[in-house]
Amino acid sequence: MAPANLRKEGFAYDLSLAPGILAVSSQIKTNLLSDYVVMGEIAFDGASTD
Repeated sequence: MAPANLRKEGFAYDLSLAPGILAVSSQIKTNLLSDYVVMGEIAFDGASTD
């Protein structure tokens, strides 16, 4: 993630934060994440906009 005072360029890392948060909070199994590349944008309401 970029520092808050720098404008973000692109959207590729928005969606990838969600599985990371789910993994560290033990809501999904972390061993499953190593098989995937997760990229995309999440809207303000939490919907995926792939």
